[in-house]
Amino acid sequence: MCTISWLAEGKELTVMFNRDERVARPTALPPEVQAGQQPFLAPRDSGGGTWIAARADGTVLALLNNYDHPACTDHPQSRGAIIWHLAAATDVDATRRQISDSLTSYLSFHLFTIRHDGIRRDTWNGSQLEAIRVPLPHGVFTTSSSPDPLVLPLRHAAFADLTNQARPLTGEDLQRFHDGCGNENPASSVWMDRGDRRTVSQSRIRVTSTAARFSYRDCHGHARPPTKWRHSKIAIQRPES
Repeated sequence: MCTISWLAEGKELTVMFNRDERVARPTALPPEVQAGQQPFLAPRDSGGGTWIAARADGTVLALLNNYDHPACTDHPQSRGAIIWHLAAATDVDATRRQISDSLTSYLSFHLFTIRHDGIRRDTWNGSQLEAIRVPLPHGVFTTSSSPDPLVLPLRHAAFADLTNQARPLTGEDLQRFHDGCGNENPASSVWMDRGDRRTVSQSRIRVTSTAARFSYRDCHGHARPPTKWRHSKIAIQRPES
């Protein structure tokens, strides 16, 4: 279970991500600037990869598990390596094409490439890769391993309530949504705690014309408050259009 939402305002972009994981899985390392052909900011999970990254060219990359399709390989490679390779590459599109040649090594996933002027979602279902253009200026995408069929519709309805306000959507609205505020039904809350699985971290990325700012905090379920936000940033190096 994970949830990503986004808001584009002119040339500025806000991305929020709740990462839901097994409690027994080791805690990820907070975001740091990673040196590569293209510098990027990313947390690092126990497998050495990541689920979200902000590149110095203003691109945000994120990956969510695809629970609609079962495992397709007995010896999968870590999906966290996909974002890591893409984030460090000079050319994201060329590297994505290279990865597409070895997809049978990975379990199913949804891969987001988010820019202020457009979003692409690549969905791998174990046998086919489908690329979808996602509309701006705002949206949400959520996945769940819960057997409750109402979880996903309720989460989307909760987000729709935000977008149906009389005033424009803001980054603060995205934060409240990811904090689970205002959701009367626990199944609609993207701040999740099922005992053995829960929201283990929140990522908030704000991309402007000058910098990508990454705020990150660990979460400990409903029994303990989250840690304080850790803030890091990387200068934007894309040419102005």
